[in-house]
Amino acid sequence: MITLAFILATILVAGYFKAQLDAIADSGIKTDEWKNKYKLNEDGSLVPADTQDHWWYFGLYKPRFAEKFPFSSTALVFMTDKWHKAQFFMYRFLFLGISFSLTSNFLFISILTFIVFPIAMGLSFEFFYGKKRETYTKEVVSFNLDEIDYSETPNSEQTTSIPEKQIEDLNQ
Repeated sequence: MITLAFILATILVAGYFKAQLDAIADSGIKTDEWKNKYKLNEDGSLVPADTQDHWWYFGLYKPRFAEKFPFSSTALVFMTDKWHKAQFFMYRFLFLGISFSLTSNFLFISILTFIVFPIAMGLSFEFFYGKKRETYTKEVVSFNLDEIDYSETPNSEQTTSIPEKQIEDLNQ
């Protein structure tokens, strides 16, 4: 019974951090902070990756832009902005709940939560992100960019998975 209660608690905490993720994204903070992981030129533009030796990846990975500090766009990205910090904690609590359901050995739970699951998810993310980004970029290019409203405020066409939020959006 204690195992189930602990797993439920980790899921509830993960839900708390998921709420933070969405609130940060909806507020526009994510739009302002995403560059914190990269070096910027004096004019505020991103520094190309080829201007920096990313030796800490041992040739296995090359970021798109020069990183502000080692691993700032990968393993330590949670240290760069609020959105990634909330994401880090959300996933760690989910991983902790999964790990706790598999074993009661503290060392094994720690290894699964902080090494195995994050590496597996990170590898999957890196493999698919570029492909999906390219797909969605092609879709966006097909829109008339002059007609797109870039405001961060919700509108009546906004859809969400929470019925109460859908009703609230329609009433605005």
